[in-house]
Amino acid sequence: MSIYTACHSTDPEERNSRKEWAEPVIIGNNVWIGGSVTILPGVKVGNNVTIGAGSVVTKNIPDNASAINARHFITYYSGDSVNCSVLVATEKK
Repeated sequence: MSIYTACHSTDPEERNSRKEWAEPVIIGNNVWIGGSVTILPGVKVGNNVTIGAGSVVTKNIPDNASAINARHFITYYSGDSVNCSVLVATEKK
């Protein structure tokens, strides 16, 4: 697992000035983070969350959700394994 908090500008001139800052990463209680997960700056992971192995977390994950970073989609599920509903499914670009 990798958790990053360091940020830098995407503008080449600003980036070359070496100006950097940190964005916090907040991880709630009772969170399971699979192997080789990457969590980027500024993300909040809610309580009772499961993050699938190999996922790259770029956005907040709400409480009681599972985040699976599939090959073409990032999907958040809410509910138990029998009665789950999709909260968000966004196509990767």
